[in-house]
Amino acid sequence: EPRGGWGLWDGSGHPHGCDAELLDWHPAHAPPLSRRPGPRAAILYLVGGSEQDLAGLAMSLATLDRYFLGPLGFKYPVWFFKESWDPVTKAAIRAMSGCDMAFLEVDLVPPGWDARGRVSPQGKRGGWGYQHMSRFWVRGVLELPQVQSLDYYLRLDTDSRFTSLAFDMFADAQERGIWYGYRSAGRDWLGRHRGLWTFHAQHMAGRAWAKGPGAAIAASGAAAGEGHEAGMVYTNWELVAVSAFRSGELWQYAVTADLAGGIYDHNWGDAQIRWLPVGSHFFFFITPLLF
Repeated sequence: EPRGGWGLWDGSGHPHGCDAELLDWHPAHAPPLSRRPGPRAAILYLVGGSEQDLAGLAMSLATLDRYFLGPLGFKYPVWFFKESWDPVTKAAIRAMSGCDMAFLEVDLVPPGWDARGRVSPQGKRGGWGYQHMSRFWVRGVLELPQVQSLDYYLRLDTDSRFTSLAFDMFADAQERGIWYGYRSAGRDWLGRHRGLWTFHAQHMAGRAWAKGPGAAIAASGAAAGEGHEAGMVYTNWELVAVSAFRSGELWQYAVTADLAGGIYDHNWGDAQIRWLPVGSHFFFFITPLLF
């Protein structure tokens, strides 16, 4: 009974599309999701300060309004995160959309972090911006009280676009007890995973949920070495059940990956860190095809 497209993981840990009816499966320790008439949900953006970022945000919001928020009566708010806000930038964003907006300031720098004279290996966002961004989506966003009050959030980046009408994915995910949704998958590990497979295999060792596909994923990566390129999801569009990712093994994985230091020392990306525990849990996912 697909609604807008689905996805699941096959036995080797590679995501692929499927138009057949799927059964929702979760491990026994899954925390219960809210069953209220409507989910508490929001769309989240982490906003940069460049003109290019703002131009991309304008295009993203235009498609969000047209294909998702507008048809639903703008029932879900859009939250914008930035290290600091100025009145001019907020006014510019308000002019881009008629949605319910909130502007939140976040400290993207980890407590006690020091570059120690190092230069970032990834200049995508300038300075250490890429690493700060990755850590925010891996761990920081889930530590914010505002986000913890939600049932779900949809992360979008300023380059995310809707190109067709979308159903109410939040309500549908709540109805079906879905933990996670993604838009697309691929292989994008080069320069972003030195030591990550080793960390993953060590973290998985002896854990109850590291069975079947989870164990296969860890073993295949460890055996193939640092250059292993497995299928993975892209996180510039991801639907997240907050209670699931803020508790249990998924939260422990995020915290441990952060403390391991690979985000800053070896340029681990948030997509790679997200996919490894999610794929190892071998969930079925709801995957609206919205772009």
